[in-house]
Amino acid sequence: MNKPQYKVRQAKLNDVMYFYDAVCSILNTKLDLFEFQINFKVKLKAKDFILLVAELDNMTVVGCIVAQKRNTLSNPAFFIEIQELYITPKFRKLEAADFLLSAFEALSIEQNINKLTVNCNINSTLTQHFFTKRGFKIARKQYHKQIV
Repeated sequence: MNKPQYKVRQAKLNDVMYFYDAVCSILNTKLDLFEFQINFKVKLKAKDFILLVAELDNMTVVGCIVAQKRNTLSNPAFFIEIQELYITPKFRKLEAADFLLSAFEALSIEQNINKLTVNCNINSTLTQHFFTKRGFKIARKQYHKQIV
């Protein structure tokens, strides 16, 4: 397969099933579809969330990214946290992720954001390699505790 031509656009409400399938695949579980649809609609409208899709010329979606613009009490400068980056498996070796991430970085620069962060699964060495190859550095460990 030749390398396809991709376009990146803002996500729309009718992209919800692609995002749902992507997040379920990333988490290796099935989520409540009704709750997911409500949350997706909220995130689409939220000013601090960025949802993008990569698609082919025929409008087939092949990847998506979910990110949130944030800042902290100790550092008021905004940064963007990439929460999900997913590419349809058959497009993973066809530079779809590179294209989507590059477009996302360009959008971040347009918004005067100069820092991106991402959390990767500790066991996902392929994902870790993807981000480190593109200039991301390990900055800290994150700990989680289920309390309920």
